[in-house]
Amino acid sequence: QVYTAMADVIRIAIVGAGISGLSCAKNLLENCPKGSIKLTIFEKSKGPSGRCSTRRLPLVHRKPEETIKFDHGAQYFTASTPEFKKQVQKWIEDGTVEEWKARIVALTEGTVEEKKDGPTRYVGVQGMSALGKDLATGLDMKSEIRITKLERDDKESTWSLHSESGDTFGTFDWVVLTAPSPQTAQLLKGIDEEMEKKANQVDFKPSWAFMMAFEEGVSTGLDYDGAFVNKDPTFSWMSKNSSKPGRKSECENWVLHCNADFSRENLEKTPEEVRGTILEAFYKTTGVSKDKVPLHQLAFKWRFAQPESLEDPFLMNSKLKIGACGDWCKGSKVEGAYMSGYNLGLSIFQQQFPSSIPRL
Repeated sequence: QVYTAMADVIRIAIVGAGISGLSCAKNLLENCPKGSIKLTIFEKSKGPSGRCSTRRLPLVHRKPEETIKFDHGAQYFTASTPEFKKQVQKWIEDGTVEEWKARIVALTEGTVEEKKDGPTRYVGVQGMSALGKDLATGLDMKSEIRITKLERDDKESTWSLHSESGDTFGTFDWVVLTAPSPQTAQLLKGIDEEMEKKANQVDFKPSWAFMMAFEEGVSTGLDYDGAFVNKDPTFSWMSKNSSKPGRKSECENWVLHCNADFSRENLEKTPEEVRGTILEAFYKTTGVSKDKVPLHQLAFKWRFAQPESLEDPFLMNSKLKIGACGDWCKGSKVEGAYMSGYNLGLSIFQQQFPSSIPRL
């Protein structure tokens, strides 16, 4: 059946263009009958991907299109569920994703121990943001719009969305919330007490991310590509971003993630205030000589970096037609975000089209 009359079309608003929101949208479009739904995605940033983000900096004395790529959010991802493995295989086939054949170590108080038996790690070839860009292809996404309030018309059973700048969008039959749980809880206030309570239960750990690149020909001398950092006052993770597939920059560049304790203690400081402290800690933790001074330094604060996830794959009030998903639901990594959105999309589809069989 092809739906043509607007009265027949189910209007769905998705707040957030991270991996969970895009996965939800993709599942709905693949399963719902052609023309039966109209999706609109609202994203507060300039582009999609959420914490699967890539920061680009121009290379000094090089062509404008030549940039250094820093994955300052999610560093890589793994795949274990059949549904996500299927998506990863598609990404591999179309060149979006490759395996990161990295030398990964554990760095503990100056001791380096190689981790040989880890899972297969994947990265976006042109940066981790490639995942979201691929999923967002063909979707109606409204960028740089921060949704701050939802309004329910019980008589018409519809929703309107209000933005920080005072604009109103709608009406919609369904609303899907995919922002970090504290922001989702704020939007749920006065709408669904149980959903709001669950969203408020989630504790997010913050993290400062530090990006640095050295001049061509300058090497730190570190012979690993990624390190889980243990018992350290500053770091939890370090990665040589220039070792990832598709990073053609000739200069060595690194992304450092600070641990929750350091990040909480320095949460309200500016990037300029923490840069020197983090760089000094890098020299101390790794033993790299201080005469190796980065050409580029950039700090970025992730206020909502690592959630302590719920056991629910997603949240939904089927009567009000509102749902919430994200990596703060069951599973806190990229795969967890994808599967949370995937399963919420499947649930909405099954409610709207109970006699239809989903394409799994």
